Amino acid sequence: MRSRTSNKTLETNCRPASPLDAGRQFGRAVPAQACVSGGSRSALRSAESGGMMKRDAFVTALLLLAACSCSGPGAPQHAPVTLPGQPVESARIILSDANEPGDRLVFSGRVLDYRGQPLSKAAVVAYHADHSGLYNPPNSASRTPRLRAVAVTDHNGGFRFSTVRPGAYPDGSEPAHIHLAAVAPAHHLRYVTYWFEGDPLITAEQRRRRATDPELVIVDLNRGADGVWSFTHDIRLEGN
Repeated sequence: MRSRTSNKTLETNCRPASPLDAGRQFGRAVPAQACVSGGSRSALRSAESGGMMKRDAFVTALLLLAACSCSGPGAPQHAPVTLPGQPVESARIILSDANEPGDRLVFSGRVLDYRGQPLSKAAVVAYHADHSGLYNPPNSASRTPRLRAVAVTDHNGGFRFSTVRPGAYPDGSEPAHIHLAAVAPAHHLRYVTYWFEGDPLITAEQRRRRATDPELVIVDLNRGADGVWSFTHDIRLEGN
């Protein structure tokens, strides 16, 4: 992710319902103090230290936030990170609301385990640039992508994000894309970067790069009668 990214950190007031158990959803033990007094938001700020945000630190920080209960006693222990006003629904996530400029896009899929079977309660982190190719407005102090969210897969391993179609970086250095990261207990963290077939920035050189990089996936976009773009892709994890 390039250094132009920036944004306000998540405004999520988490409290520890049982963060140790919640953390185990994602294969890690989250200490209780991580969800107290903005500790989980501090993790996002810490991930930005040193200028360019480290991808692993960013994903870890979002998963830590997802492991916190944000609605007090009785709330789901796998409550996903949400945007302001977004309904909490584990497998179906509104990544950007109806006021976000750009063509609407819905993408979905399943997380599969090392045997190829649907994997429930896996965490799926998604983030991308806006329709103009920026992760955040110019001159913003933060490097945390503004359009980001975490889903937890349902009993069929399914997830679904509703957002807008991202634009390419303004300098044209990369095709338009969406970043995903999926993780589950007893499995390795898997990164996926989606490019869109037909993008003129996907050159012959880019296709050769994709052939040797398992993280890169080129998907076909379909446009429905309602004008909404969509694609589906399953993600298979490797066992530890």
